[in-house]
Amino acid sequence: MGYEIEFDASPAYELLSSLNLFLFNKGINGMKNLFTKRMNGTFRKAVAPHLAGAKQGLAAEALAILIWQCPDKTDTAAFIDWLAALDVDELHERLHPHVKNLSHLIPSLAEWQPKAVRWIQVWHHHYFSELESNWTKRAKDDLTSKQADLAQTTNQTEFVESVLQGVYVEAVPKLSRVLLIPGVHYAPANLRMDFRDTMLFVYPMSTGVTESGTRVMADLSRITKALSDEVRLLILSNLSVTPVRFTDIATQTGLPKSTLHNHLIHLRDAGFVRVHARLNKTDRYSLRYKAFSELTEMLSHFQAQLRSE
Repeated sequence: MGYEIEFDASPAYELLSSLNLFLFNKGINGMKNLFTKRMNGTFRKAVAPHLAGAKQGLAAEALAILIWQCPDKTDTAAFIDWLAALDVDELHERLHPHVKNLSHLIPSLAEWQPKAVRWIQVWHHHYFSELESNWTKRAKDDLTSKQADLAQTTNQTEFVESVLQGVYVEAVPKLSRVLLIPGVHYAPANLRMDFRDTMLFVYPMSTGVTESGTRVMADLSRITKALSDEVRLLILSNLSVTPVRFTDIATQTGLPKSTLHNHLIHLRDAGFVRVHARLNKTDRYSLRYKAFSELTEMLSHFQAQLRSE
């Protein structure tokens, strides 16, 4: 028995993703996309004082579940108004069935709610409001494309892996739903949250490049850059088809965990590494051999393209 695949889209998810990235600063050096570059030292000094306590108290998992349940996904303001109007009993009823150890994550819902609303409002004012309309249009286009692909698929795990760019979500009895959210801030990585019976992923939206010749060159550039680093080749040589833990790779290669994490992001984005994700379990990694045949095919297409010009 497999899991249900559900797409969801609200700019509130992306606001939460960007705020979470800013607070925890995880992977920014490895991503270096247009959005993370804006979170520089000057911006951080100006905004951080307005987010005092957010790093310890945001409870992003709880907010993500509430965004999923929000009846109006039109814009961030709609979610903020809805969140602010919920009473404590309803908050508990909405969160407890999904979030494990809710009382540990949020000791007092009554104290957390106004703080969470304020943190979101501050981040929207200082950062996300300028991006919201553009994100909404891109997400709409991406979802239309992804949902059309889902309607045609016959293998759900392969479909999810293609959306998540190398994350293989294992079907286990307790997993009933995989929730897929389009995003940009964590690209080329995914933001993942595990709940009682649901795994939520914010996946990188497609670039929107549709011309076949341009797509081949863009993919070749991305893949060859991933393979041009000797450290990444070392990582690949220490992987096999048998999934291994992150700590095992770190031990085998001798690389610092932060360095290894950043390199794995690029290798995953290029299709050479598969992440085996299991509900509430630590990820494991394996070598995706199919990527080498795909690279050969891509080079052949590029060669044919050059000959036709």
